Amino acid sequence: MVGSQFSPVYAQQEEGMNALQAGLSRVQAGDLTGGAAAFREAIAQSPDLAEAHYNLGNVLVPLGQIEEAIAAYIEAIRCEPTFGDAYWNLANVYWGQGAAITARVWVERGLAKGSLTPAVGYGLLGDICATEPDGEERAIAAYTQALQINPGNGVVWRNLGIVQARRGHHEAALQALAQATALQPADSEAWFHLGAVYSDRNELAKALPCWERAIALNPLDGRARRQHALALPIVYETEAEVQRWRQRYTENLMEFGEWARQHPTAALPGIAFATNFLLSYQGQDDRPLQRAYGDVVRDVVSRVIPQFSQPLAMPPGPPWRVGYVSRHLYGHTVGKLAVGWVEGTDPVAFQVFCYHAGTIQDEITDRFRQSSHRFYHLPGRQWEDIAAQIRQDDLHILVYLDVGMDPLMTVLAAMRLAPIQGVGWGHPVTTGLPTLDFFLSSRAKEPPDGDRHYRETLVRLPGIGLYYRPPLLPPPALPAGLRPPVLLSCQSPFKYLPQDDALWGEMVARLPHAQLVFVGFAPHSPITATFQQRLNRVMSSDRYRLLPSLPHWEYLALNRAATVFLDVPAWSGGHTVLEAIACGLPVVTWPGALMRQRHAYGILQTLGVTDTVAGDPADYVAKVVRLVTDPAYRTQIQSQMVANAHRLYNNPDCVAALEDFYRRAIASTG
Repeated sequence: MVGSQFSPVYAQQEEGMNALQAGLSRVQAGDLTGGAAAFREAIAQSPDLAEAHYNLGNVLVPLGQIEEAIAAYIEAIRCEPTFGDAYWNLANVYWGQGAAITARVWVERGLAKGSLTPAVGYGLLGDICATEPDGEERAIAAYTQALQINPGNGVVWRNLGIVQARRGHHEAALQALAQATALQPADSEAWFHLGAVYSDRNELAKALPCWERAIALNPLDGRARRQHALALPIVYETEAEVQRWRQRYTENLMEFGEWARQHPTAALPGIAFATNFLLSYQGQDDRPLQRAYGDVVRDVVSRVIPQFSQPLAMPPGPPWRVGYVSRHLYGHTVGKLAVGWVEGTDPVAFQVFCYHAGTIQDEITDRFRQSSHRFYHLPGRQWEDIAAQIRQDDLHILVYLDVGMDPLMTVLAAMRLAPIQGVGWGHPVTTGLPTLDFFLSSRAKEPPDGDRHYRETLVRLPGIGLYYRPPLLPPPALPAGLRPPVLLSCQSPFKYLPQDDALWGEMVARLPHAQLVFVGFAPHSPITATFQQRLNRVMSSDRYRLLPSLPHWEYLALNRAATVFLDVPAWSGGHTVLEAIACGLPVVTWPGALMRQRHAYGILQTLGVTDTVAGDPADYVAKVVRLVTDPAYRTQIQSQMVANAHRLYNNPDCVAALEDFYRRAIASTG
């Protein structure tokens, strides 16, 4: 929010001018209360003196009298409809109060009346729109208009680049941020965001120098320090590259931790900007590194936000109050997998509180809402507001459905907002945080020694640990240009490691008529290009297709028409495998040592169809080949899947076990 500007005295009216001048003198001397009294006296003497109303608003804002300040600015505009500074300050006050839409309306009025300078007014309009839900396109249009008038404004170029990046328009973002850094080479914010866009494009060789420049310009920029220290590629070119970046991360984590402990206030924005999400996609045991990072986060949060870091006593009950918090309480994988826990909970014994911190709402959101004792939609809220609401609800148990995907959840999870706190497996790796007491997982998926992979106490729920409702299904259909047999793999690009590329190459070599199809790869993306280069080393480009993300109905139709679902060894499919089985698509998997490499294994174990579980890479390829070349065998597997589906879907056993765990945890703590 831009600070208020005090207006010079204009000789409009004789009456009230002396009081107005006295008020300005008092404000200049630091006496805001005296200034307000003088401005009110001027208004009493000259009710239409616009400057008196305007300056009254200016002193009421720092005095905390916001409603009165708003009324004063509106009166100033009534007295003088072309009073540009009044429009500017009024819009900023509304914006600062979270009323972005109202702020936008006043800027648009000021521009329409010619009261606001267009270059400045459109810049402010863009800033406001950028903070509105779904306001990015309006912000881009406003910034573009501002730059047409004044193309030399580096701040507007920077802000345009930030919004373009948020929309995923990386080329446009790079152009805007490059302009910003050229016009204002000392703008550390522009350098930071330029690095962030390069990082999102998997171009770390370009990102790191940008962050170094940002740090040189602003040594206390915790975001730039964190990103530079803990940067990781999205997709790797070689297996050796995985190890090099992991070693760099390990060394830099210690250094960043020391800096963060010395500068906790500066470090918090870095922790709140990004997670170490990509670390878990290297296919290794991350517990030591996660624990080290968790200690850094907890230390910073407890020192900067001590009011939410103290232990809490167990409140009386029953009923037992259980909260679930996430940005993903909608048709995201996290929401789809967790909604059954809420729907199946006994509403007499437990009161469920849901905190949806994301913006998107859909039918999955409605299912959460309908099954909650209280449901809060908190889009765009800061951690302070969410933490205060959770504390106010006086929960017995708080469960973060995912920690590690969104930095807001990381900051909240480092607090103590309930006597007992835990995490679901929306992001299936230990958080490393000392503030989370348990990790909800699956008995079927965890290896025998799974406890050692977690800092939290591991809770193995029966079966796959979910109460999951299968989707409605469309007729089978292949996208244009595809022909059977189709070998389908549907994981995000970062889940494919270079060491597994030979597996795909061997598969298509053994099946000369099959097509290997990957889903979720954006066209013309550097990330897609890197994966493509890897595939081209092990097969010709006509043997595979990289499809973008598909509408859900088309995606399910593809699953129904495909021949085999190929699970990814480094990161096994969870929700994708549940949907594939619902579509009657046989799944081949090769389980690893970590739970996140065993989703499909656990699902198939629970289903009772384990013939397609491989013991090694050669066995994996052999099972795929048999499913493609032996139609009778494939039909047999599909029949077993249909016959045993009741073991996997709509199974309430895990919810009963979850409730039992909650009762025991409360009893042992209370």
